[in-house]
Amino acid sequence: MAAHAAGIDLVDVGARIALGERVELPPVDPDRVFFQFTPPAPVVRGCGRGDPALTPGA
Repeated sequence: MAAHAAGIDLVDVGARIALGERVELPPVDPDRVFFQFTPPAPVVRGCGRGDPALTPGA
């Protein structure tokens, strides 16, 4: 979404930082706003792995 709003590829920036590169970012002045809605994944009970409510960390 940052690429749409500000023209910055944050995956590329993160990869360069992870490789030890110094990353200079221009000042951000987005002229657009983007929203993303992601509903939570459904909980499926009885799918052959037991009750998810009884699974630690689920």
